[in-house]
Amino acid sequence: MSTRWTAALVAAAFGIATFLLGLTRVGDEPFWMDEAASRYFVDRPLRDLLRVIWRQESGQGPFYLMLWLWQHVTDSDAGLRVVAVAGGSVAVAAAVWFARRWFGWAVAIGTGAMLMMNPFFLRYLTELRGYSWAMAFATIAAGSAVELVLRPRWGWSIVAGLAAGLAIGTVLMTAFWFLVLAVALAAVSWRSVDTARLRLAAVTVLLSVVVAAPLLNATRFRSGQLDWVPATTRRRLVSTMYDVAGGRGWFFVAVVGLAVFTVSVVVLDEARQRVAGVAVLAMAVGGTAALVVVSFVKPLLVTRYFAPSAPFIALGTIGGFVAAGRWAASRLPARFDTLRRPVALAPTVGVLTLMCAAFVQWGVFTDRDRVEDPRAAVEFVEARFDEGDVVVIDRPTPAILRYLGDRPDIDPGWMPPDPARAFWPRRPFADYAAELDEADTVFVFTWNGWNLDPVVERLIARQGAEQTRFGQAIVWVVPSH
Repeated sequence: MSTRWTAALVAAAFGIATFLLGLTRVGDEPFWMDEAASRYFVDRPLRDLLRVIWRQESGQGPFYLMLWLWQHVTDSDAGLRVVAVAGGSVAVAAAVWFARRWFGWAVAIGTGAMLMMNPFFLRYLTELRGYSWAMAFATIAAGSAVELVLRPRWGWSIVAGLAAGLAIGTVLMTAFWFLVLAVALAAVSWRSVDTARLRLAAVTVLLSVVVAAPLLNATRFRSGQLDWVPATTRRRLVSTMYDVAGGRGWFFVAVVGLAVFTVSVVVLDEARQRVAGVAVLAMAVGGTAALVVVSFVKPLLVTRYFAPSAPFIALGTIGGFVAAGRWAASRLPARFDTLRRPVALAPTVGVLTLMCAAFVQWGVFTDRDRVEDPRAAVEFVEARFDEGDVVVIDRPTPAILRYLGDRPDIDPGWMPPDPARAFWPRRPFADYAAELDEADTVFVFTWNGWNLDPVVERLIARQGAEQTRFGQAIVWVVPSH
């Protein structure tokens, strides 16, 4: 069997292993707010979903379209998360495949193993959002761009352009990584630039714009497309970087590995590895640094926005430890030739062993603890709801609506939904304040107690009102006057 086919089979094996690992982690845990929003957006005819993507919901479009198709197969919480798991599996397979092409088998296998055990990767492997697919698209785009520099072909140009457009259309901030990558590749390969390469590069950029533009069009119509993010501070920066790396221990391992990898790239003589190494550093460090710098002007310091860097942090870290082992092996005297291979692999095996021990100890074969449990909150209310009671939802909360379902005896106080809109207008609570006063019991759903409506504030201030928390989902039980 040729090396090309062997590499494809090994990459596919890592992808399948990641998929199986994801299936053990999806659990039937309830959706948290953003996951429920994903499900809510796709719970409409395709034409209406396209209108929402075009005019109201910028980003996540490719993921929503895949989820729209998959929801016709299953509607369970665990079943829907399979779409996210598939994205993580593609990301791992692509990272392994490109790592083998550029740096050999040791780096490829180590990259796949480290990525599969990384807590940051595992978190977004099963979350019902598009961040696992952002990793996949970014890895394919960056890898194809490197191959385009090394071997100019129309195929690489088209794949790079399509994947980059999909990545930016899924997570807008991915554009920072690609800008840094473009500058890095231009700097390392400017001596070999010719008309053919420039033509292919132009096609790549044009394709990415054509694909991404319709997916980001909603920014023209609706403000507030980005998460509300507090100002960037030193403490938030450090905490976010720890989270992006996978935790404090993972962060220091990555710093050491990437530092050694940087040195190895500087001293490399082989053109392919030097170009690929620069690209890996651009995606692992450069794009991350660019988003951090911008965050001091426009707060964007959100852990999930750094998803495109995850596969390249793993690749660069393992590449550094493999380079350290090979350097140590090269320094052995001739009489220790039999020890060269074990010494060359020792740093990588040692790091992966430590990561594996942490992986097993933390019990990451189970789904992560959720910060809220909206399903339990709804079950709590349904078990206590009687005729004459009223249910109130204080703010647009798809997570609550997901589990409240179609209950004709429970009026959550919303206007009928317009399927062509992402959200629909809420009935002012003042319009039915008298109805709330006459109810036997009022059940109030709030989300973390933020931005309460004045009518709701007066309700929960009644004597005898009791609060029950389900993480960030809160239920107030308000007795009649």
